[in-house]
Amino acid sequence: MTTVEPEIVHSLDQSPAPPRASVVHGLRNFARRSPMSAFWGCVAAAIILVAVAAPAIAPYPPLKSDFLRLTKPPAAPHYLGTDQIGRDT
Repeated sequence: MTTVEPEIVHSLDQSPAPPRASVVHGLRNFARRSPMSAFWGCVAAAIILVAVAAPAIAPYPPLKSDFLRLTKPPAAPHYLGTDQIGRDT
């Protein structure tokens, strides 16, 4: 008796996905399987992003008073205005 071995066909069409596409696909599957974890992961990422960008978001020291701009409305130097003793809000 003779045995016939199956022929192995290598297709050139099925190349592995690029790493970025596989990461996006994995994140999409994760979000679909556990949406609450994905939501809280996005919240944590937003907190980290704000912490890293804090010097650009709030360039003034929190306790330094600007006596020339006491209780002024929002303007260019203080985007949210100042409080009763001139601190940036």
